[in-house]
Amino acid sequence: MALAPGVAGAVLRTRYGGVVRLPALGVEAVRDPGWVSTPEGAFQVALEHATLARMRADEGVDWPLLREPPTVDDTRAVMVLRGGMQWAPGRGVDAHAVLAAWRRVRAAPLGRLALSLVAPGAQPEALDPSTLRVTLVRRGALDDLGLAPPLAPTSVAGRQLRGLGAFSVDPQRDTRWVRNPSCPAGGAFLDSVSIVQHETRAEALRAFATRGVDASWWGPSLYGGERAVNTVQSRAGAVVGLIPGRGSRLANPGHARRIEQIAEALTGRQGLLSALTLGRGAAAPSTVEALRSAVGREVLQIARPLRDGMLDAVGERLVALFDAAGMRATLVGPDEGAALTLRAVAPVGRGEVWALASFFAVAASEVGDESGPAAMVGAEVPQQGALAAAVWSRSAAAVLGLWVPSLALDPRVEGARFDGLGRLVLDDAAFARAPG
Repeated sequence: MALAPGVAGAVLRTRYGGVVRLPALGVEAVRDPGWVSTPEGAFQVALEHATLARMRADEGVDWPLLREPPTVDDTRAVMVLRGGMQWAPGRGVDAHAVLAAWRRVRAAPLGRLALSLVAPGAQPEALDPSTLRVTLVRRGALDDLGLAPPLAPTSVAGRQLRGLGAFSVDPQRDTRWVRNPSCPAGGAFLDSVSIVQHETRAEALRAFATRGVDASWWGPSLYGGERAVNTVQSRAGAVVGLIPGRGSRLANPGHARRIEQIAEALTGRQGLLSALTLGRGAAAPSTVEALRSAVGREVLQIARPLRDGMLDAVGERLVALFDAAGMRATLVGPDEGAALTLRAVAPVGRGEVWALASFFAVAASEVGDESGPAAMVGAEVPQQGALAAAVWSRSAAAVLGLWVPSLALDPRVEGARFDGLGRLVLDDAAFARAPG
């Protein structure tokens, strides 16, 4: 029986076939959901690693890897895995393997942040090979735990990682994903997804205008938008900011607030980024003289990933803003001993508080205290604004704004959407042409 496209929880699906070619945002070598922090990595990992919970288009939550929805008694939740799930033929999925994956990601900043939803001192446990029991830090935290990308069930065998997503990496080409026959939710409509790296934004736009790729992060074309497109935009995004190196003379909260003041023009109607509303309690210092004094006569070096079009655009504007404030700045590549590093951190949960906490967790792992982000996530909702403001005020990282992804698509691509974490969802996408 053929089921209609987009039926939630369907196991049998119409095989549409076809290939979607997406432009890369940047270069991402990390494929482990526990260690991925960038938007580029989040998009790629979402193709091959399914979380226990999944957001529907209406922002509701399903549990495709469970036999039935979890049972919850106050803060205690019991989850029963579906039977017969496999990472690969002969490699079954059980509750002990899920817990082993969770223990492994405690070494990663965003893994620790996601696991801060588990009540302190209450280790998740396997009641039997198919049943997990978790005591949560607060009521209502179960959906966030199930949706957190670092906690996606993952098998590690040697250097090979296996997930339960709609696609798996083509062993012959690591920028291509093919339909995963072991996907518990029934796999994808698409035959494959390819990621195409371009050197410049102009090159990426030309590729879209000439149908070399099927989507563009930068708009419809170079030539006035005469080509028909469908645009999908997220309501969630990644926090973009500057993280000082450990021991950097700029690694203090006062300097971070001054940098935010200089960079304020990056947000707003004409800015490249959106302003964050949650947590920014204290006013920025009214002068940048202290920052100029700390930088001295040196050129302020700002490191950023190479060939990342989005961060390049932010970085170029940031250099101009520093210049207007009387400081010379330049963009450099990674690992060049720069005083500041420009980063975009994808959220591991829904809402602005998760976006901020995710950025602060990555920054704090490099320059300071990690208890603040976990407190933000564990708090009841009425307290989160105050806690976010407190964490923000003592952070040595400068928050520049929120990058909200928007993707222009060839109109023949149907069913692509962003989920509530800002990740592109393609497993229900259909493409109206044969592979080629």
